[in-house]
Amino acid sequence: MHVIDDLLPESGGPTTVVVELTRQQALAGMKVGVVCRRAPAGGVESPSLRAAWAGLDIAFEELSPQSSWSVRKRLLASTLARWQPRVLHLHCMWERLVRETAIIARRNQVPWVLSTHGMMHPQAIGRGWLKKYAYLWLLGPHFAGAREVLTLNQEETDFLIRRFHSYSSVLPNGIDVSQYKCSSDRHFRQKFPHLAETRNILFMGRLNPIKGIDLLIDAFAFGVAQGIPHQLLIVGPDGGMESKLRQQVAAKGLQNRVHFLGPLFGEAKLSAFRSCEIFAHRPRFEGFGLTIVEAMASEKPVVTTRACKLDSAAEAGALIMAEDTDIGFAQALVELAGDAALRRSVATRAVQWASEKYDWPSVAEQASRAYERARAQASA
Repeated sequence: MHVIDDLLPESGGPTTVVVELTRQQALAGMKVGVVCRRAPAGGVESPSLRAAWAGLDIAFEELSPQSSWSVRKRLLASTLARWQPRVLHLHCMWERLVRETAIIARRNQVPWVLSTHGMMHPQAIGRGWLKKYAYLWLLGPHFAGAREVLTLNQEETDFLIRRFHSYSSVLPNGIDVSQYKCSSDRHFRQKFPHLAETRNILFMGRLNPIKGIDLLIDAFAFGVAQGIPHQLLIVGPDGGMESKLRQQVAAKGLQNRVHFLGPLFGEAKLSAFRSCEIFAHRPRFEGFGLTIVEAMASEKPVVTTRACKLDSAAEAGALIMAEDTDIGFAQALVELAGDAALRRSVATRAVQWASEKYDWPSVAEQASRAYERARAQASA
């Protein structure tokens, strides 16, 4: 049984992980369920999410988002009693629903694992550290009951072991590589005809300060000054930064070179990856660069920095790890833009690497082993 606060696409990676991991587990014959406080009510994203579960035996419970917490707690306890899960998989750290589930599970001796989704990396903890450490000090005993804490990278695992003495291991995010291999740019070309024939650099993600989109725009401006012919496409929901980013673009005179396309879902999202010549991401912090892996599965060369925690991909020649300065990142873009053979070479290694490391069946199997370890510890 998976528990997550919401399944809204704009919430980013955790939502995608729960939807896809659940799907893979159901396809593998596991009896699986999902509980959340809030799910999409309509629009483009709702059928896109629910379609992933079509025809699969997946139990689902939305805990009446308009009700009081006392009502939701009763619904949560009732759902656990009715489903009687053998193991719980809790997602994210700070939401009240996750905390309440841990309390109920501890009381009923139901083993659980906790996926941090990058939220316990030292850099993530460092933002708002006082409030977060107070939270962990007051409520840490509930999370200490987790049989295993699953992180997105080894840095986060090492920090948890050192600072909180938690049993921890890495469970990377996954993707359905075949989806990206089989996609085409047709949908994107029809939706954005003015960009159908241009050479495009793509960023995809929430328009949030941690994603470093302002830093990417600065580097792109240097690239334009060096003659790079590309358009920069920024795809994703506004996370409170779009207005400032538009002002930045205007101040640099790049209104005809930088395009804000809003969020894209389903086939439109896959097609956007296919439409680009280069994928670029220059974050301030990234627990795991999921959109980078998606771009790699789409056979696109990627330019990023060490902030994405994908050093092993760079070592394999599957992406370009740029210097995290405006000039350094721009130079990497310019070099890749001007060398078609390099783009093909990096793209070929990229899709091979993504297939080997992050295809969903492999990730789902790793999750299953964590569940078995949790159940074995609970019965010991």
